[in-house]
Amino acid sequence: MASAADAMLRPAHDAAYRFPPHLAGFTANLLTHAGDAGTVTIGGPRDVSVVLPDGAADADWVRGELSSMVAHRWSSDYADGDGRWAKVTVGSTVRFTDDPFDSAYKVVDGHIAEVHRTAGDARFAIVVHERQQAHDDRLIPVRFTVFHWAVTDGRLLRADHYRDEYALVDGVHLPAAREVTSAADGRALVTRRVALSDHKAVW
Repeated sequence: MASAADAMLRPAHDAAYRFPPHLAGFTANLLTHAGDAGTVTIGGPRDVSVVLPDGAADADWVRGELSSMVAHRWSSDYADGDGRWAKVTVGSTVRFTDDPFDSAYKVVDGHIAEVHRTAGDARFAIVVHERQQAHDDRLIPVRFTVFHWAVTDGRLLRADHYRDEYALVDGVHLPAAREVTSAADGRALVTRRVALSDHKAVW
C-alpha cells in the first residue's frame, strides 16, 4: 500500500513531462556560446556523444549539461526511482529516510518546487521558478536555480541559474537550448550557453 508520502510525491512525478518510452534518442546540431559548432547524438541519459572542433571551449560542460537535460526528461517509472525509498511527509515536504543522498522534495500545487540532496561534502537545493506546458499538459521546468552549500559550515559555495528551452519535434519536446549563469565566492559571474537545432528523433 502506498504511503501518504508516496500519495503526495507520485502525482508530482507524473505531472512532470518526460519523453515517450519508445523514444530511442535523437541527433541535433549544436552551437556554443563561444561560437563553436558541432553535433550531438543522444542514445540515452548515459549515452551522449558530442562532437566539437579540437580545442573547443567548454566541451565537457556542454556534454554534462546535455546529459543532465536528457536524464531529467528520459522516461522513468516512479516505482523504479523515488518509489523505491521509504519516506515521510513534513507539511508540504517529502523526506526520504533511507536513500543515500538524504533527499527531500517540496511539493506545491501538485508539482515539485524544490529538491534537496547531499552529495559528498556539499548540500544542494534546486528551486524551480517557471515551467513550460507541454502538448500533453504535463509541465517542463525551464527556469530554476541550484544552490550549493558546504556541509561542514553551511557556507554558500555557488549558485547556478538555468534557462532552458525545448522544441517540439515529431511529437516530442526535445532540448533546444540551455543557458547557465554561475556565481561563486570571489569570482565574476560566468554565463555559458549551448543551442541545438535540426533535431531528428530516433525511434
